[in-house]
Amino acid sequence: MSCGLIARYYFLVAIVCLSDVSVGQNLILNGSFEGSSTILDRDPINWTRCKGDTSSPDIQPITSSLPAAFGTTYLGLGARGFSGTNLRDYTRESITQSLGRDIRVGQEYTCRIYLNYDENHVALGQTFEPGRLNIYMGAMMCSDSNLIWQSPVIDHHNIWTAYEFRFTADCSTKFITLEAEFGDENRDWAYLLIDSLSITATNTFDSIECEKPPVDTTIVDTVPLGKPCHMYIPNAFSPNGDGINDIFQVYADCVMQHFKMDIFDRWGNNIYTVSDEDTGWDGTGRNQNAHVGTYVYQLLYTFLDEQGKERSTLRSGMIMLLE
Repeated sequence: MSCGLIARYYFLVAIVCLSDVSVGQNLILNGSFEGSSTILDRDPINWTRCKGDTSSPDIQPITSSLPAAFGTTYLGLGARGFSGTNLRDYTRESITQSLGRDIRVGQEYTCRIYLNYDENHVALGQTFEPGRLNIYMGAMMCSDSNLIWQSPVIDHHNIWTAYEFRFTADCSTKFITLEAEFGDENRDWAYLLIDSLSITATNTFDSIECEKPPVDTTIVDTVPLGKPCHMYIPNAFSPNGDGINDIFQVYADCVMQHFKMDIFDRWGNNIYTVSDEDTGWDGTGRNQNAHVGTYVYQLLYTFLDEQGKERSTLRSGMIMLLE
């Protein structure tokens, strides 16, 4: 890097001139928000918006004229408050992405992200104040219950600045969510620019298991106590009535004491719940057919461990609903 460090607090602050993206395996897909034409109200490739149509991420530059920190495009997120005659709904725009199976429980990771503010940015006749960025980690898409980092107010105009922090992954570290936040208590309209997000392992580490292999809960001749419970969970199904893969269900070679499966849409709404592993999800939600797309399943089941003690296990993942 041709420019040096400026300061180090909870995070690392650096002025961006010329630099390579973080060395090592980046767990984020498309952290520079490339691959799409500049356009307003568009999900970046490999990312999903949260909060439905009220959230409208922008692929910049279009209403902002600043160049990208890396590559050609970057992300714009806003927090809509009150200014002038505009109505206020206080929506904090956000996007989410699965961290995949590469995340290792107990491993320390370094997260680096480049932020900027354009004081000349105007959209729909509205000017925007500096804002903050919230970063959440959670077990489900768009989860905002575990805030792991909040930026300071991003008020540096036309200066891409790198912020860096560390976190340790736990069993719920499955999705990352980026959310725009108001810059002050007045909750005026705020907007910030985001580029080159990366998450890399800080050092080598032997991962921690979230759960021991479950065993059957019932002593029968064919499935004795202590036998591992192997589970197969499909990643796609097509509830079109052709008799092939019409139901999304979990297949296990043991009997569980308790089973509950919840299905969530891309905005985190619980649209379906089933308490019988043999029933599964038929592709409906709230008394209508669910749309083609990606959903999140969450399984909660109870089993007996190798010592015969009752233990509950929570698992989650993604399922694709096809035509």
